[in-house]
Amino acid sequence: MIISMSSRVMIYKGMLTPYQMDRFFTDLADPRVVSAMILMHTRFPTNTFPRWDLAQPFRMLAHNGEINTLRGNINWMRARRPTFESDLYEDVHDLMPIVIPRGSDSACLDNVLEFPGAVRLFPGPGDDDAGFPQAWENHPSMSEEQKAFYEFHEHLMEPFGADLPHWPSPMGSRSVPFLTVTVYARTVCGDAGRPGDHGF
Repeated sequence: MIISMSSRVMIYKGMLTPYQMDRFFTDLADPRVVSAMILMHTRFPTNTFPRWDLAQPFRMLAHNGEINTLRGNINWMRARRPTFESDLYEDVHDLMPIVIPRGSDSACLDNVLEFPGAVRLFPGPGDDDAGFPQAWENHPSMSEEQKAFYEFHEHLMEPFGADLPHWPSPMGSRSVPFLTVTVYARTVCGDAGRPGDHGF
C-alpha cells in the first residue's frame, strides 16, 4: 500500500486483479470502510514493462492509451522552462524537471498536470468543462465565453496526445479520469462526439 499525503484520499496499488483487492488489502473488506467515490485503473501496460513507480492511478489521473505526441510535448515543456514564473514559489525552477525522465506516457502527463502552472489550463468547478480542451473552434452549442477560454489557453500549452483535440484519434473515444479532494471528472477526446461526465 502506498499512502498519499492527503487526509481524504487513500491510494492502494498492487499488481492484482480487482477481485483480489479486498483479500490483499483486508481493510477494504471491513464494512466500516466507506468511500464517496473510487477511481480504479486495472489495465496492464502495453508499451512499458510493469514497474511499481508506473502503477496507476498516479497522483493526478488514471489514463489508458498512448500519447502519440509525447516526445513533442516533453520537448515543448523543456523549451518553455525559462518562461515559468509563480507568485507561490520564489524560485519556480527548483521544481524542475517538470517531466520526470523515463516515465511512461501517462506518467509524463501526470507530471504536467501536477505542475502548479498547469492548473491555469483547466476551468474551475462549476464551469462547463472540467477537463481537457474540447474541439471548440466549430462547436455549434459552445458559449462564446468558453471558446474564448480555450482560444486564450491554447497559446500557453498544446494539448497532449493524438487522442485529444487537434490530433484526431482513429481509436474513437478515450477517457481520462482524474480526481481531486472535491472534484471527479472524466473527459473524452474532442472528436468522439460523446461528452464526458463530471461531478462536484
